[in-house]
Amino acid sequence: MRCKHILTMTLFLLALVPASTAAQAQQWVQLGCRDVDLNVERDVIPVGVRDGRFTAIRLRASGNAVQMLDLKVVYGNGEPDDIPVRARIREGAASGPLDLRGRDRAIERIEMVYARVPNWRGRARVCAEGRVAQAAAPNWVQLGCRDVDLNVDRDVIPVGLRDGRFTAIRLRASGNAVQMLNLKVVYGNGEPDDIRVRNRIPQGGTSGPLDLRGRDRAIERIEMIYARVPNFRGRARICADGRAA
Repeated sequence: MRCKHILTMTLFLLALVPASTAAQAQQWVQLGCRDVDLNVERDVIPVGVRDGRFTAIRLRASGNAVQMLDLKVVYGNGEPDDIPVRARIREGAASGPLDLRGRDRAIERIEMVYARVPNWRGRARVCAEGRVAQAAAPNWVQLGCRDVDLNVDRDVIPVGLRDGRFTAIRLRASGNAVQMLNLKVVYGNGEPDDIRVRNRIPQGGTSGPLDLRGRDRAIERIEMIYARVPNFRGRARICADGRAA
């Protein structure tokens, strides 16, 4: 019996893990609140968050339950989005996520239409929250690799991706650690960019992101200067990745 109880609790805790992880991945911020008269059937929550971008909204009710019928979300560019709700928001509860059309939008205001309660003086407070658009993970692409002789102190990784545009690069080492000193990134228009590195890249590790001057550039080649190891026949493979704009 005890084993059965432990197994039940373990399965319950495992079931909570995905929900907890998903909740942490979503960030909700309050956009605004409005005290509404339930003897009136419509009201507006002004937002004006033109620099915030959201993928969904949800409504919270306090003081009384609210029978929400429809919403009109007006975006920062003046474009409206009619969202049929038809849901009763219990006092102290939320409506659940309401996805925005086109997603990732700035919001100007939220116009609410809810069920009127004739001749009733009840009031409620309705608050709107926005789900913040998550920044996309950086998109790294391999630009090229070079097998280098650690008894020599410089080499070049040809790239030639004139049609690719990048905001940063990073270097990866395999076979041996490499003490990288400096880089010269030559852009597609022939302009050079000297990047001081002074970093030991461990075998199997990376240099970390190295931002490009002016950002959003096409790369022709990467010239490397690294610490020479005299009389050492060791070799390493260095690969360069670009963070796509």
